[in-house]
Amino acid sequence: MITIEENLYNKMPKDIKVLFKKSQNPERDEVMGLFPNTKSGIIKPRTVGKPTHKGSSFPSGARTTDSYFGGDSGSAARFFYCAKASKSERNAGLEGMEEKQTWASQEKRESNSFDVFESDGRPKTLNQNNHPTVKPIALMRYLCRLITPPKGIVLDLYTGSGSTLVAAEREGFQFIGIDNNSEYCEIAEKRVEHELS
Repeated sequence: MITIEENLYNKMPKDIKVLFKKSQNPERDEVMGLFPNTKSGIIKPRTVGKPTHKGSSFPSGARTTDSYFGGDSGSAARFFYCAKASKSERNAGLEGMEEKQTWASQEKRESNSFDVFESDGRPKTLNQNNHPTVKPIALMRYLCRLITPPKGIVLDLYTGSGSTLVAAEREGFQFIGIDNNSEYCEIAEKRVEHELS
């Protein structure tokens, strides 16, 4: 099956359209109905360059861009918003595991290993699930339903902490998870076991 964007389908000649079958997707139609099509404004050319030490003027090497930006159109339904995973959701099934700092990068981990506060003065967040990008299960359930056929198998090549596997289980799909980080594999395994219990 080949899938194409609806706006591309609408631009096709009638004799080509007959080669495609429009699939019914009530969830998509419901979401699209909530957001009207809009058009953004255009950003006009502007002066670019590095400000001088005074911070308000540009050196003689400053230039004006020739390009216009923007002018995008479409529905806000193109974007799916879902709040981040709550602490209870991210740590479900991990009771008894050591709480660790959640880090965004190896560089940050190495440079701040002994700091107990973030740079803005807040205490660092500790979780049993210290994966840096835990996805909300609600979002992953939606995505599993969106692309997985009935009785299908969800293959997650970058399982991380296992949110997609938990979502697949809740949606009744079989699943396969793969990750190269043994710590995250342990977290994912415990989260899935918790879901199955």
